[in-house]
Amino acid sequence: MRLPDPPPELNYFLARVESLRHQARDRGGVTLEWMVVAGALFLAAVAAAAKVVSAINQHASKIK
Repeated sequence: MRLPDPPPELNYFLARVESLRHQARDRGGVTLEWMVVAGALFLAAVAAAAKVVSAINQHASKIK
């Protein structure tokens, strides 16, 4: 026995849900990539700040 075809609205809804599920998976990967990039930039900024503070402290000790 064959079931009747579902209404077009249900087909549209199911297709839309599947599309959003795929987009959600893609966003997670992109978010993780941006978090890694942001972490690398943060570490570079901390390293640069440490280098600047070290140079300032060296020159400050020469002035005293």
